[in-house]
Amino acid sequence: MKNFFLLLLLFSLSFHSFSQSRIKGGVRAGGTASQISGDDLSGFHKLGGYAGVFANIPLSQNENWKFQMELNFIMKGSNMYVSGLNNPNIGRKYTLNLFYLEVPFLFKFMPFRNFDIELGPTFNILFGYRESNEAGKIVGRPAFKFYEFSILGGISYTIKEKWGISLRYSNSIIPVRKPTWVYDRRVNNQFNSTFALSATYQF
Repeated sequence: MKNFFLLLLLFSLSFHSFSQSRIKGGVRAGGTASQISGDDLSGFHKLGGYAGVFANIPLSQNENWKFQMELNFIMKGSNMYVSGLNNPNIGRKYTLNLFYLEVPFLFKFMPFRNFDIELGPTFNILFGYRESNEAGKIVGRPAFKFYEFSILGGISYTIKEKWGISLRYSNSIIPVRKPTWVYDRRVNNQFNSTFALSATYQF
């Protein structure tokens, strides 16, 4: 955890040197649509927030290749509102909110003018979550892991000068929670799947 806070400090200090180096930084803000596999609730029904800062550095002379590191706040989880009259073992309401600090390490490639393709791993720290149903907060289930490893891929488009838009998809590569029992049914290993749409501004 000490190393993680050191990373935050170094990331913040790096913004002071933007004007004196090839490193460029920026900010992003937007939203997410997510689901968690293994809970039998298909669909990206959970909406959340997405915001953070980033810094990138060119890896080629023409700047078609870049390496980008980020620090983001991202909301993930699952959501369901259904009638349970046909199956008394399934509740009528279920909401899972997961709050992460996301640290992507991305390689970016520009195949066309103003378009970027990005791909890379992310390391995420879980700093809070809440799981509830129609009866209120759910307690007694196995806890979610405090970390998450994911693969992230996306595309971005520069709209005008320093403004852009980004669409991303990420998926856990190891379970974020082990199996448990829910409403007398077995829940498998759980993985986060998330779409994120955001506006970006590069300094």
